[in-house]
Amino acid sequence: MTQPEALRLADELIYVSKYSDSEHWNTLAETAAELRQLHEANEAFGKRQEWWNERMFVLEQQRDALLEALKKLDNFFETYRPEGHPVSDPHELVRAAIKKAEENT
Repeated sequence: MTQPEALRLADELIYVSKYSDSEHWNTLAETAAELRQLHEANEAFGKRQEWWNERMFVLEQQRDALLEALKKLDNFFETYRPEGHPVSDPHELVRAAIKKAEENT
């Protein structure tokens, strides 16, 4: 596996700072340390993003399953409601939930 560019550059900065008589030795060493810290932070962010993407996938599947169940309930209410009977409160709740879920899809 090849070394990430940020770490390679950090190593090069340290090498240059040690073997040169530059008056900027401290700046080079600090820059190398900062590159390493930024690389670590970037890797940690990548891992968190991966976890979040996996979690979002699961939540989307759950939402789709719930939406499907609500649609079946809506169909049930529509099919078995007595003629002329006003829409029941649960039916209104189901329709509102379906509408909200579909708006965010």
